[in-house]
Order: sequence, then C-alpha cells, then structure tokens
Amino acid sequence: NLQSKLKAEIVYINGKHLPFVDSLSLDAAKARGLELKSNGISSENTNKVVPLNDTNIDESEAARQEREMIQQEERKIEDYFKDPDTENKIDIDHYVFESELEEVEQEKEPESILDSASIDNDGNTTNDNDIARGTPVVQETSASTKVLEPKKNELVRVITQLLKPTRQWNYNTAFSMDYFISQLDNRYLNSTYQKFTGGGAIYTNPGLNLFFKIGVSDLLDDFRIAGGAKLSSNFNNNEYFLSFENLKKRFDKQLVFHRQSILTFKTDGTGVKIHTHDLRYTTTYPINEVMCLKGSAVIRNDRNVILSTDRLTVQEPNTYDTWAGLKAEFIFDNTISRGLNLYNGTRYKVFFEWYKQVDKKETDLYVLGLDFRHYQKIHRDLIWANRFAISSSFGDNKLVYYLGGVDGWLKPQFNNDVAISQDENYAYQTLATNMRGFWQNIRNGNSFAVINSELRFPVFKFFMNRPMKSDFLRNFQVLAFGDIGTAWTGKTPYSSDNSFNTDNIENGPITVRLIHQREPIVAGYGIGLRTRLWGYFIRIDYARGIQDGISQKGLFYWSLSLDF
Repeated sequence: NLQSKLKAEIVYINGKHLPFVDSLSLDAAKARGLELKSNGISSENTNKVVPLNDTNIDESEAARQEREMIQQEERKIEDYFKDPDTENKIDIDHYVFESELEEVEQEKEPESILDSASIDNDGNTTNDNDIARGTPVVQETSASTKVLEPKKNELVRVITQLLKPTRQWNYNTAFSMDYFISQLDNRYLNSTYQKFTGGGAIYTNPGLNLFFKIGVSDLLDDFRIAGGAKLSSNFNNNEYFLSFENLKKRFDKQLVFHRQSILTFKTDGTGVKIHTHDLRYTTTYPINEVMCLKGSAVIRNDRNVILSTDRLTVQEPNTYDTWAGLKAEFIFDNTISRGLNLYNGTRYKVFFEWYKQVDKKETDLYVLGLDFRHYQKIHRDLIWANRFAISSSFGDNKLVYYLGGVDGWLKPQFNNDVAISQDENYAYQTLATNMRGFWQNIRNGNSFAVINSELRFPVFKFFMNRPMKSDFLRNFQVLAFGDIGTAWTGKTPYSSDNSFNTDNIENGPITVRLIHQREPIVAGYGIGLRTRLWGYFIRIDYARGIQDGISQKGLFYWSLSLDF
C-alpha cells in the first residue's frame, strides 16, 4: 500500500498460511529492479520456470548468486517455523484497526524517540511503533537480503485499506411496458362489497365485458404502475382503476384508486345508479417465503342516483354515503404448481375487516373470516382438492351473504323466492360460493360456511410420459366434486332466531309468525370438465342439489375462473 508505505506477504509453510507486514521502501524497490535488469534478469524471464538442479543451463554469475540467496532465505524461514515455540508467530485472531490504535495512542503521554526505541544485540534500532503496527523486525544481512525476525511477544496486526472504492453512478428510474391485456372478462376489478339497496334480495352480476389493462415497471422492478378499464355492452356497469406499487424495500406498498358504476333495481322496480369511488392503501410484510401479513386502509364514497321514470322519482335527491375502513390479513401459502389449476400443498387466509360511516354514528360493521385450502397428491398429477370457508359479519351494520352458484358464472341466475331478513340492518352484500346444484341465494344471512371437495384428474397429462404440444389436451381435466354449506342469521343455523326458519304473515293489525322445521344445510354433487381454450380457462359443471334430503333437478354451469 503506497499510502501507508507497508507491504503484506502471506507465506505458506507446513500447511498453514502465515501473514507478515513489512515497511515498503520505494528507493530500495527501484534499486532492486535496476540490479536485476543489469544482471540480465527481466520480468519476462522471472515468470519462467527454471530447473535449479540442471548444471547444463548457461546462466550468468549474478543470476546464480541471486538464486542461491533466495534459496537461503527460504531455508531460514522454514527453520524458523519448525520451532515448536508458537509465541514467535503472528496471532491473526487478535488485531485492532488503525483508527482504534490512533485513539489509544492519543490517550498516552507523548514519548521521545529515544524512549520509544530499543537497541537489539546487533546494534540495530527497533521502534515500538513498528511493533505496534505488527511489523516484524528486519535484520540487515547484506545489501540485497533481509531476514524476517519477529519479536517474541504478541504482535498487533493493522488492517489497512488496500483498495479504493470505484466511482459510483446514480441509477435514474426509467419505466418500460411490461404487458398489455385486452380480453373478455366477467369479474369485478375490485373486491369491494356491493352496496345493499334495501328491500328484497337483488344482486347485480358483472356480466361479460371488455377488459383492457396495461402495466409498466422500472428496470429493477422496484416500482410498478398499472391501469385498466372494463367496459360493459350497455355502458352502465363500467369500471376503471389505477394502481401504483413500491416494492423497493421489505414492506411492499400499493395505492389503488377505483371507480365503479352499477345499475341495480329495488324490489319495487325503481332503478338506482350507484357510483362508487374508493381509494385503498395496502402494505404487505413478508415474514418468510410462505407467510406474510397484509394491512389495508380504505376510504369509499357511494353516490346513489334514482333514475327518473315518473314525477316522484324526478323529485328524489341524490344521496351520498362515505365509509372508512381497515383490513388485516394473515396469509400462508406453500403450494407448488403442478400444472394449470393443479397444486400440491396448503394455503389459507385469516382476515378481519372494520368499516364505519364517517358522517353518522353507530354505523360500525365488522367482518371476520377464514378461507382454508389443501391440495393432496394421490398419484402423479391426480389431485384431491379441499376447501373450507367461513365468514361472519356483526356490529351496528352487517354484510349479507348470498349462497349458491359458482365464481365467474357466465349466465348467473338469482333466486328471488328466498326472503331476506329486514331486521339485520344490512349495508353491503356479496356472494358466498361455491354451492353447485342451486342458483344464487338458496340461503342468505350475515354468516355463511361452505365445504368444497374436488378430485381433479388431468386425463392426457396423467397417461402421457412426454410433453404435449396441444394446450387444450395438456390442460384437459375431468372432475368429480361435492359441496355442502349454508348461510344463516343468528347464532347458529339451527337457532330459533335464524330468519330462514321463520315467516311473518301480516294481515291488517294482526301479524302471525310461523316457525318451520326445514333443514338449513344444503349440498350438491356432480362432475365437471376443465381446459384452456383460446387463452381462457373454461369450466363446465353439471350438478344436482340436495335440499331437505331431496335431490333437485340438475343444473349446468359455464364459468371462467380458476381453482374453486
């Protein structure tokens, strides 16, 4: 190191690497180089392997003397390290940095040069500062030879910076397009709950619409920006969203703005156009490779516009509802993909939600739920998939669940014959799936539980021992499935306060309450086909429902979605 005027050497002796630090003299190095050059030894010659015992080699007298001196030095070093006394060796496990050594020296009183130096037996002067730096004592034996003689005490090795850091260049964030999607879609872009308009049970399904989405990210994939739009055929149920993600550090952060318009109807036939604007901030903390914690904060505004169809509806003013909410989730997922819609492992999610209307008191709404899924390998790619989902809402306001149907149903049907309780003060509504064999709303309530079980058999992939070019055949699956579940109000499905077990009949001032002995739990079973066609994963199911122990008429389901 030219700055510290020190040189470091590592000598390999008897199977050990031993370090040495010595002072660096530039004048001696230059003189040494001139001496070698004058003797006919160049840098090219020093890199060649010379057989030392070959007497037939023609070499100059100076080169021969140089070689003998080097061999003499090596023998002296070997003899020194054969000494069993280990105190002479440098202790590489105990050292201090130069900055720490300077602090210690500043605390000491200044000493004169004569006090800090000592004279050895041969009359050579040795400075204690050299010993403190871990520099072995050098004994001059000739003009061109130095023999290393370390002191017999604990030496301190100083670590110096040998390399300077290279020049650093700043990275300027630059975005490039990742993907552009244009397809048909029959799902809502956002997972927010649909507003409950009051009266009877009416749920607005999204239908099959055009969906466009574009995504960009920077070079290091630290930031992502995505935007999209879903346009319905009648332009009444359009959706738009814009998302920004920050993945630079361990906490993943996302900010999403979403706008949705839904045309729905009340039980009396009055049309209502609901415009929803919500802003959601989500942060995710990965605990390890398979677990994470997720938290969300949302602010939502619903504008309710009554469609003008007569003189009374023209006079109806627009109403606004503003809600704020928090959501916490714990997610576990160690599944391994064995193909499209084929997994092996377990994944589940536990979540808790809280919502409150900001401009009104006593409007708290709480939601607690669990979604557990396990995929068991039977043989090769034959998978037995099981799911258990349960959720309940409580508080001043509640969330109503409509049980029945499947996710992504292309032609959904809603059952208006099952009444909804008017005593629960519902604020929002959502679907509880899957329950094949029935239409939507075979059961409803502020709580639901469902169990789904499927045996997924990829026919061609199971029997073929080589890759298949056909995407249709590679992802073709035959299923056998069974579903069981219910939705209820009150403490349990069989409690007397479950609205499904009671009917209120009013006749003038007289109200009669009927208590039924009906089975609240329903089930369904059937077979299905799965494959990917034109880039869409198509599901076809045929199921028969069981209600009150009676098998119902079979139903066909065409849907576009994965898993359950």
